[in-house]
Amino acid sequence: MFQLLVISALLPSAISTTAFDEEQQAYIDLKGKLLEGYEVSLLPWPVEGGPVRVNLKLAINQLVVFDITREVATVSTWLTMAWTDRHLVWNPANWHNVSEVRVHPDAIWTPDIRLFNSISDEPSNENDFYNMAVVSFDGRVLIREPRLYNFRCPVFVMMFPFDEQSCKLEFGPWTYAQNEVTVESNTREAGFHENGEWTLRSFETSDKSYEADHLMWSKSEFVMQLSRNFEFYVLNILVPTMLIACMSLLIFMLPAEGGNKIEFGTTIFLTLVVNNLVIADYVPPISNEIPLVTKFNCAVMIMVAASLFAAVLISRFTTTIANTPPLPRVLKTFVRQFGRFLFVKGLSEDVKDNLVLPVSRRGTLVDSNGTVPNCGPQEMMLESTTVDSPLDEKMEHPLGRELNKIIVHLDHISATMGQESFERDNENDWLKLAELLDKIFALCFLIVLLVISVIFVKNAHFGAFP
Repeated sequence: MFQLLVISALLPSAISTTAFDEEQQAYIDLKGKLLEGYEVSLLPWPVEGGPVRVNLKLAINQLVVFDITREVATVSTWLTMAWTDRHLVWNPANWHNVSEVRVHPDAIWTPDIRLFNSISDEPSNENDFYNMAVVSFDGRVLIREPRLYNFRCPVFVMMFPFDEQSCKLEFGPWTYAQNEVTVESNTREAGFHENGEWTLRSFETSDKSYEADHLMWSKSEFVMQLSRNFEFYVLNILVPTMLIACMSLLIFMLPAEGGNKIEFGTTIFLTLVVNNLVIADYVPPISNEIPLVTKFNCAVMIMVAASLFAAVLISRFTTTIANTPPLPRVLKTFVRQFGRFLFVKGLSEDVKDNLVLPVSRRGTLVDSNGTVPNCGPQEMMLESTTVDSPLDEKMEHPLGRELNKIIVHLDHISATMGQESFERDNENDWLKLAELLDKIFALCFLIVLLVISVIFVKNAHFGAFP
């Protein structure tokens, strides 16, 4: 009785083990039969005709690196390829209901799908599969692989740091034309790990055909739309740039005759140059796309340099030259015409340009520039005695001679005061020109600052993909 109980207990286990062994053996036999005589280089043409259709699915897992300066992106992806191989078909009923087998991809035909815009210097390993291929009873072959792709992504930095980039991955067969292999793409949702600098806005795909070597080829394009997280750049680049620009505005308010304007302007100019070099480290060295913030910096530098040039030139005319030359008539007209709109007044009259002081009654001549011959009182007295005058004949008395000296000195004082007044008017005219130029530069600066600020604010909230 005990023996019957033991046999009845072990019999189901033995039957189950035997069934499992038979299924395993059927799996091994099926796999051997499928691969027996299989040629991996033979294209598995569909029974109904036409090219082999490879379904391509790509999911972006993570944006590993996006090197803007080199225009290179590295992404971690999950790649899925599926196609039908008519040589790998069987009836599960004949093989203990085995509906799928797993084989190494090297043992069967696989499409030579390549990333066309890859920038890897090493030989491509895109067809080196590390996972097994799943083959279904109806001939459907499925391969899932994690892949790390390095590819070129042209960037558009006009709106830096509020820019948005569009990166494209182009996949297609390398040796099979469109009449042999056609790719059909699709995307699937994946757990995208957020990048600290970039946000994935969308991920779309499209299938296209192109012509090369007189043949039509098939390819699939996967497009990533990325937007930059601009908070870091606003605090570390944009805010300092705007503060430096606002400090530059103070240069146009300083008077041109002081040396402080030149010192302060030179300091601001060098600061702008250094700030421009800092911005250049974050953008690619391409000539067809220059960031607006760089253009703004350059515009401010040009206006600051022009204001410094005008200040140095006017300082040269008003402080280092003995006789300040008069402001040319063309520049006077310029100051009068534009000064009315920018409230620059106090320009001297044109009649003083040809000022001629009268001849003294003792023979002292003041020339057309308002200068008096450089001679002392004794020489002026000797010169005056050479001029015949009725007054000289009547004033032979020593008192008369002293009176003549006083008259000569009065003439000299009058001429000197006229000369100083003339030079003061010339210096004032040059300073009015500097004031007008500073106001024009300040107005241009405010216009540029307003336009750049509006563009930045608009694109920060309503940015469009390039």
